[in-house]
Amino acid sequence: MKLNRPSLSERYLEAIANTLIRQQRPLILLTGAGFSNEVMPTTSELEPLLSRLLADAGITLNKKETKNSKAVWQLIKKRESLFKQIFAAWCARINVAPQHRIVAQMFYHGQITHLISFNWDNLIEKAYFAIYKQQIPKVNREGIIPKGPCLWKLHGDVEDLAGKWVFPYEEGQIFKSLLISLERSLAEYCPRFALIVGYSESEAIVRNKLIRWLEENIETVLRIHPSLDEVRQKGLALSADDFFERLNNHLQYKT
Repeated sequence: MKLNRPSLSERYLEAIANTLIRQQRPLILLTGAGFSNEVMPTTSELEPLLSRLLADAGITLNKKETKNSKAVWQLIKKRESLFKQIFAAWCARINVAPQHRIVAQMFYHGQITHLISFNWDNLIEKAYFAIYKQQIPKVNREGIIPKGPCLWKLHGDVEDLAGKWVFPYEEGQIFKSLLISLERSLAEYCPRFALIVGYSESEAIVRNKLIRWLEENIETVLRIHPSLDEVRQKGLALSADDFFERLNNHLQYKT
């Protein structure tokens, strides 16, 4: 009798769960806009927010301009404070999704050593506080090297409106303190997996400084994105919510 071989996704999920539970080797998690896209808009879906800002600023676009163009984002950047306030008010009304709760639980239980976010929203922070009634350890500015696992907000933080935000079409940024912390994690935590979830990898600085470091130092760098080509790219064509709910099932089974 021929047994059905587990799917690629099941094999990866089983390997990750084994690494986290039996080997107790936490992973590195990097999240982009696709991590939250069923509750938070991607850049191209921010048009209602941009329309309000442009209207408040009295800016009229010509027929050739779209609200998600580089030129429009440059205009928004000049009114950065107003945009941040509007985004913060809008973000305050958004509820967390299952993947935010699952990641918060994984972090709390020591299964994530570096939780790296390129998103402005605070949905992971909300989920963590709702479950554990405390703030998640977080770094959102350069210069801080924490002693333990942290959430790293590299491109801006809705809970820090005075801090630097990286806007669409701008170069990304990687904190030197993050790279130092990652180097230290190799000896202390020996992570086997780095997950890149819902991130386009479009910023050259991020690719050259962070992604390259992961690929050179971490045994398995796994990309998770619903439009991923699993044949050409090492990863899984799954949405963030599907991946983390399935991973959570594997983790629950092993504990």
